[in-house]
Amino acid sequence: MDLRAALYTAVHGGTTGDRGFYTDVCRGARSVLEFGCGGGRLLGVLAGSERRVVGVDHDEGLLALAQTQLEQSGLSNRVTLRLDDMRRVDLGQRFDRVVLAFNGLWCLPDDTAVGEALRNAATHLAEGGRLALDVYRVDAFHNDAQPDDVAADARHPVATVEVDGTTWEVTECSTWRPDRREIEARYTHEAADGRTLTTTIEHHYLLEDEVVAAIQAAGLPHVHARHGLAADDSLLIEAWR
Repeated sequence: MDLRAALYTAVHGGTTGDRGFYTDVCRGARSVLEFGCGGGRLLGVLAGSERRVVGVDHDEGLLALAQTQLEQSGLSNRVTLRLDDMRRVDLGQRFDRVVLAFNGLWCLPDDTAVGEALRNAATHLAEGGRLALDVYRVDAFHNDAQPDDVAADARHPVATVEVDGTTWEVTECSTWRPDRREIEARYTHEAADGRTLTTTIEHHYLLEDEVVAAIQAAGLPHVHARHGLAADDSLLIEAWR
């Protein structure tokens, strides 16, 4: 077992309510492609008895967890997993839905990468298909906060999780770079048996109007964005040609 991947999956459980959002978005779709599927948290929700589902992720450890989860739930014959980069993967197929959940768009390193991923998502959409994604809202924070508001050395409790029979206490400290629209979150995982593991997640975010413009520039001119989930701290987007 990849401990780093297992801890990531245990700590980052998705945005509250997103399963319902993607279930609704994909209702009636015969094929679904998930970019950034990670450990397979949504794949079981997306997999239907007559639906073709493909999950793409660049992290081998997370994909291994996804494969195990699908096998345990009896869904491995309904979902295809692909180790690849969402910016460049070419599946040679078109899908009724392409989804990118839980801030996956923010995990790309810069605006160029965001544009590449969105164009690739549009390329994989069938006629009449839709792209759906959710990201956390940043406009108010970006416009009103000051860099000193995010203390780089302050550790905040995040979660207590159990992985492979061991309890882990997880804390986070962050660095915000507003001029580059970046947030670097550093996680410290401390096990009851004395082990410590540190990981880093870097988010490059866009403001709401920038996200809409990027999606339209990728070839999806019709964009519906609304606030919802997690006490309205999330931006839910659907886009189509």
